[in-house]
Amino acid sequence: MATQDKEELPFLTTLLNDYKDASDSARRQLWEDLFPALQKLARRRVGAAGLSGRESATELVTTLYPGLDRTLRNENTHFENRARFFSYVALSMRRQLVARAAQRAGEELDENLEVLAPSASPALVLALERALDEVSKRFPRGVEAFMLRYYLGHSHEEIVEIMNDQYKTKSVVAADLTVVRKALKNAMTGAV
Repeated sequence: MATQDKEELPFLTTLLNDYKDASDSARRQLWEDLFPALQKLARRRVGAAGLSGRESATELVTTLYPGLDRTLRNENTHFENRARFFSYVALSMRRQLVARAAQRAGEELDENLEVLAPSASPALVLALERALDEVSKRFPRGVEAFMLRYYLGHSHEEIVEIMNDQYKTKSVVAADLTVVRKALKNAMTGAV
């Protein structure tokens, strides 16, 4: 997130983690405060997926609201920091865009598939989704880092910060990204 967003929402992590105990008016206020940042993130995701701008971004945020609300009300939900929350939201947006790509391609989307990168071709989006799903079984940490790097635009330093429970140095992130890129290439060419 941009510095401006951090300044506008300084206590975001605390507010999100206290969400389940907040009053309805406090929850509504949080969503009103979050909406511009979520819409900005959605515009980037929608644009990357080759869809139209503001209307699709607003629709995407509105579509995600009920699921995000349920997630935040769950007792087991805890976000370590704002980056983890926005990464979670971006991945949820990606999931929605993949489902739309599957509909355009006329295929059913496997409920167990996770999020993946945008593409002009729905068939390529679904192929990459399946490859990520396969590779994540062998390299779950690397696939999470891959998505943070290539789909959400985080630097190696930011990935270390976000995944500090799994990464301590940028060089380990770089090594995992190399392994995942090679595994994805093999999976996409049928060599897995």
